[in-house]
Amino acid sequence: MAKALALILICAMLAGCAVHPPIEADGVVSFWCATNTAEQPTRAQYATFTDAQKREMDVHNSYGAKHCHWKP
Repeated sequence: MAKALALILICAMLAGCAVHPPIEADGVVSFWCATNTAEQPTRAQYATFTDAQKREMDVHNSYGAKHCHWKP
């Protein structure tokens, strides 16, 4: 009985960790950094981008460089 209760408590604690990603002190959700990477299209791909897509990629990569320490 005690082993079953301990197993249930461990599972409940692990489930709680998965639901709430860790948050760094400055408020940046580190989960975003762990699940995103820099967008690095080839020259041919970049040539087909619209201006809006280029701006979106710049915002994404700038955020990653600032908060996730990505290197260009």
